[in-house]
Amino acid sequence: MESRARSAWTAAEEVKAFDLWRRLPPGSAGQAAVKAAPGPPAAWIAARTFWSKKAGDLGADLAAHLRAHPYDALAARAALRTATAGDPEAMRLATQVLEQPAFESLDEGARDQAFLRLRTARGALPASSRWASNALGPMEPADLARDLRRRRIASAEIP
Repeated sequence: MESRARSAWTAAEEVKAFDLWRRLPPGSAGQAAVKAAPGPPAAWIAARTFWSKKAGDLGADLAAHLRAHPYDALAARAALRTATAGDPEAMRLATQVLEQPAFESLDEGARDQAFLRLRTARGALPASSRWASNALGPMEPADLARDLRRRRIASAEIP
C-alpha cells in the first residue's frame, strides 16, 4: 500500500489500464507489437486468471488469492461480473479489498459493497434465511434494481 502512493498511476488509472489490457486476447497483435517492451506486471497476470473464468465459477480460488494478496483490487473486481450466489468468504474478502481507502478513486465503493452483499446473501440463503438477511443488510430495492440495470446484469440472474 505504501508503494501505491509513489506509483506513476492512481488506482483508477491502473484499473482502467488493466481493463484495456485484459480485453486483448493473449498473444494478439496488440500484445505482440510491444515485444521489446517489458511484459505486464505479475499482479495483472494473476488477476487476469479470474477474469478469464466463468463469472459464476469464482469461489474458493478467489478467496485463497485474496487471503494471500489482500490489496488486489484487480482480482477482487472479478466478483462484480455476476449477480449469482457467491462464495460468502470470497465475497467478504472482495468487499474488504474494495473498501480500502486507496481504492476510493474508483467511485463505486458503496454500490460495489452492496452488490457483493447481495451475492453473499444469495449464497447464504440455502443454509439460513436469517444469515442471508443479515448478510444483505439494509438495502433499498429500487436502488438495487437500478444498480443491476446499470451493471447490465442478465434478467435471468435477477430473482
